[in-house]
Amino acid sequence: MIQSAAIKYTPPGQGQPGIAYDMDPQGLAIIDHKYLIISAYSKSKTFDSVLWVLDFKTGRFVKPIALNNIDHVGGITYDEDHKRLWVATINQEQRAQVQSVTPKEIEKYNFKKQKKPIKFEHGTNLSAPLRTSYMTYHKNKLYISYFDKVRGGQLFAYKLNKKGLFKKDKMQDGLALPSENWSTYSQIQGISFDKNNILLSTSYGDFNSQLLIFKNKFVNCNNKLNTFNQAA
Repeated sequence: MIQSAAIKYTPPGQGQPGIAYDMDPQGLAIIDHKYLIISAYSKSKTFDSVLWVLDFKTGRFVKPIALNNIDHVGGITYDEDHKRLWVATINQEQRAQVQSVTPKEIEKYNFKKQKKPIKFEHGTNLSAPLRTSYMTYHKNKLYISYFDKVRGGQLFAYKLNKKGLFKKDKMQDGLALPSENWSTYSQIQGISFDKNNILLSTSYGDFNSQLLIFKNKFVNCNNKLNTFNQAA
């Protein structure tokens, strides 16, 4: 765990700046090969969660960004097509949601001067999963799922519109509806894509971690479950 400037958590969101000594890193995203963003949460729930901004080329720490929540913020991804950083959070009803902020807002943000959380540009509540553990952006879709240490999970795809936002015609009762979903394995912690494959990382406790590689057949799967076919 790492110390970091953060804002003391209070339910009304009026906490004062301070130093947290129990920040637990969770997610990672790269913004245009310029910044490396690491998300972290306060394990004691004493401070709000944060984003750490690092220089991508040098690894130099640039600044902290305070968030107005105490969520794990493990799901974090950058949409390079629409220039938007997505962060998985939880709404007031304790349901999964995702919120976004632009690189411009990240660059403008100054914790020392503002002494308050950054404002997200957009936010959308999700119909599934109920919680979000990992997330990635790939070809105009957000892929979102939840970690389960025992049972196999479900992976959900949300297709975005031309502006890179959730489609209004794919909403029901204020919740975004996924366009596709698939069965996955237990203990999945992360997902990524390369040219031909889907990569899933598994990790839990002090057991050996794994990287599972599958041929990407999502395009022709017709929404059927259990479509993962291991490549090697």
